[in-house]
Amino acid sequence: IGVTEFFRDPKAYKTLEERVFPYLFEAKRQKEVRIWVCGCSTGEEAYSLAIAIHQYAERKQIRLNYTIIATDVNNQSLAVASKGQYLPSKLASLSQDQLDNYFTYNGEKYEIKGRVRDNIIFARNDATSDPPFINLDLVTCRNLLIYLEPPLQRKLLLNFHFGLKEGGYLFLGLSENILDLKDNYNVVSEKWRIFQSWGETPKMRE
Repeated sequence: IGVTEFFRDPKAYKTLEERVFPYLFEAKRQKEVRIWVCGCSTGEEAYSLAIAIHQYAERKQIRLNYTIIATDVNNQSLAVASKGQYLPSKLASLSQDQLDNYFTYNGEKYEIKGRVRDNIIFARNDATSDPPFINLDLVTCRNLLIYLEPPLQRKLLLNFHFGLKEGGYLFLGLSENILDLKDNYNVVSEKWRIFQSWGETPKMRE
């Protein structure tokens, strides 16, 4: 899905910083935080999340240990994401401070700095058929589910729940929801589609 941008829905990221990051990065200090960005497209979502994490660490004056696994089924999108180079028009939503702190300008494009890029692994993965990643603290899958039929949406949601540690978080797009799995997630923010997992994963329907 090629529809993506940096810091899509900025207030949703603000909610992550206020209600999710403190648990992930302070309550679990010294442990690696594992994050899966499913359907990362050309990388904007993954880099936005990494920048938000770095900004949080700088404000709190803490060191963070985290890995973002960013996946997509499209090899061309992954190639763009791995380069981390974007035209200025793609970065219009970023502040000048964010551009200065997290990008290098080469006269034509902005390139993400290594201290952000080094925490991200880009890989090909078909979330509808490949096994989910496991031992995850956060899964973001924003505006992919809306392109799938409800049975396939439910399959992905089950896979996300299976991959998340109990108490891990799920971050969806504004037009998406957790269907009939409300008993397996606590609502952190209904408005911004942030949920916290708990309990055993239900079985897949035949």
